[in-house]
Amino acid sequence: MIKLFAYFFLLICLYSCSSDIQRKEAPKDLIPKDSMIIILKDLTLIESHIKSKQPIVFYNGEAMKKSGIKVLENYNIDTLRFGNSFDYYGSYQNEIKSIYSAIIDSVNKEILLLKSK
Repeated sequence: MIKLFAYFFLLICLYSCSSDIQRKEAPKDLIPKDSMIIILKDLTLIESHIKSKQPIVFYNGEAMKKSGIKVLENYNIDTLRFGNSFDYYGSYQNEIKSIYSAIIDSVNKEILLLKSK
């Protein structure tokens, strides 16, 4: 019985793992990659700051939502456009990976600059 369950579980796991990723079509108002890097960096820094002040998501969710909307407003981008662009970049693993690598590099440069002062 246990072996049957194990085989069934393995079959479900293998079936749910698929190499066929659903690629999103680029939206007409796609946020350019360099702008997306800047926006996501700002959102990441705000999220880090809020989480450092209040690590329990239940209590900081509203602050993060309001702060995120404010960041998008500063760049004249609505949440729908941001969401569609994020979904597009997220459907291409190499693209989203390079975006987050650029964010990490940028933050590390800023840290080094601050430490050198």
